[in-house]
Amino acid sequence: MAEALIIILPLVFWWALPTYLTQDMGSRGGRRHQWLWGFFLGWIGVLIVWASTRGERRRITREERQREEQELEEQTGEDAETRKLRQYGLE
Repeated sequence: MAEALIIILPLVFWWALPTYLTQDMGSRGGRRHQWLWGFFLGWIGVLIVWASTRGERRRITREERQREEQELEEQTGEDAETRKLRQYGLE
């Protein structure tokens, strides 16, 4: 049993975990098949996917924030600046 753990744990850490992480980061960044980077390159692949999807994640977050602001503006009838001023008591 101990011999099996000696083999399985390093495989999970050096191969399966990077594969999972690259797929997770890639799918959140709007990309498909990013698990291949982790599968073939391991932790180097994790760094590559992280660096390549960083700008994409920012864009997606920015678009979601803009969409939420537009929905609030349609519901309340006031723009984001007016809401912020009223929120902080500056209006």
